[in-house]
Amino acid sequence: MKTKMVLGISLAAVFAVSMIAAQQAMAGVAEGGDLIGGSISDGVIKFTTFQDPIPRHGEVFGGFGVLTDGTLLVVTSHRGFYDSESQIPRAVDTFASPFVEICHGSDLPSCGPEWHTHLANLVPARDGSNCTASPGSGLPALEIAALTYENPTEVDVIGNKIFLSKIKQTGKFTESITGLTQIFGMGNTTGDLLKFNIRADAGVNPPAFCVEDVVAVNVAP
Repeated sequence: MKTKMVLGISLAAVFAVSMIAAQQAMAGVAEGGDLIGGSISDGVIKFTTFQDPIPRHGEVFGGFGVLTDGTLLVVTSHRGFYDSESQIPRAVDTFASPFVEICHGSDLPSCGPEWHTHLANLVPARDGSNCTASPGSGLPALEIAALTYENPTEVDVIGNKIFLSKIKQTGKFTESITGLTQIFGMGNTTGDLLKFNIRADAGVNPPAFCVEDVVAVNVAP
């Protein structure tokens, strides 16, 4: 597999992160992990990583995605807040959004870390934020704009691989931040899988969740 940086400036992404998170998540960078390969075929997307087994419960805060010419599909695991229907509810403090909830501090180590997927969009980072561009990629600094509350796929984690299947590429979903119904549509795939890091930035209000260190692995036949 040939590893490369993502080129271009049109990027939209999906991942498990809301517009606000626990203070623990604000502290720094969340690593997406090491992607070494995978495949896109027959309605199934496979990510292969250096981690074996891949942590199932949020020890890694970051994610993997499918590069497209529009909205991306990503899979992520994180602790401390809920933005997906598949995360197991525990004690939470409800935030402003009807869906995004923040966990009590004592519950953070085991709070909502289940692997899950989103369709979502990114926008250029707001003025005043500290989001940074991915080095050498040609991408501007980016932050999350919208993401689906409902999972658009099924997720299976086996050894050092993550499998996404039964993919709903387009349709009406609940938007996680606002709670409103919104149409999402996954873009056309480019033959690249990607990894990314997530970093919370409180330099703007509401806080920005930056997508940084984007790197792609080409898996085209």
